[in-house]
Amino acid sequence: MCKNYKRKLDRQQVRSTYEEYMKDQKCAVCGLDDPEVLEWHHKDASTKFAEVTHLVGKYKWHVVYAEILKCICVCANCHRKIHAKDRKKYAALRYEKNKLTGPVLDI
Repeated sequence: MCKNYKRKLDRQQVRSTYEEYMKDQKCAVCGLDDPEVLEWHHKDASTKFAEVTHLVGKYKWHVVYAEILKCICVCANCHRKIHAKDRKKYAALRYEKNKLTGPVLDI
């Protein structure tokens, strides 16, 4: 079997496995279970190798699954809310720091 053909079959198998896996997932926040809108949010960004969906089709399933284990499954809407809260916390911390030390310029 041609090496490129085997690689293509392997990528298809990982995509298929991922699609089956996603059928059993639901949003950890609101419970929505539509795989079309589910995403992966890394619990700790410092452990992030890559976005899960970027790994599918490029890496073997064990690599994809290892990245999934670092995440929580959330719908797109809840994912945006999580990141909005993170940005607000960061902005509040910067505001407090600026009050104490003066303005900080990002260049």
